[in-house]
Amino acid sequence: TAIVKAKSGINMREEPNATSKKILSIPYNSRITIVGYDTSYIEVIENIKGFWIHAKSNDEDGYVFSGFLEIQNCLDGIYFTIIADSI
Repeated sequence: TAIVKAKSGINMREEPNATSKKILSIPYNSRITIVGYDTSYIEVIENIKGFWIHAKSNDEDGYVFSGFLEIQNCLDGIYFTIIADSI
């Protein structure tokens, strides 16, 4: 799971990029469920490094940017290529 740490909340998108159609706005401190992720492509949004995470929230399924999340309850075998990206 992960917690939204952006004070203004985050957007869940249809595809793993910032210009994709917005599905849902997720408020600050909300908990989301991580479905999958790809750390091979690091992106910078608002001067924050991160990667796109496939997630579920409020019965919606889409992509959120890791840089605005606090990752919690990781399963064994999940590793981040850049330590700062896991915060």
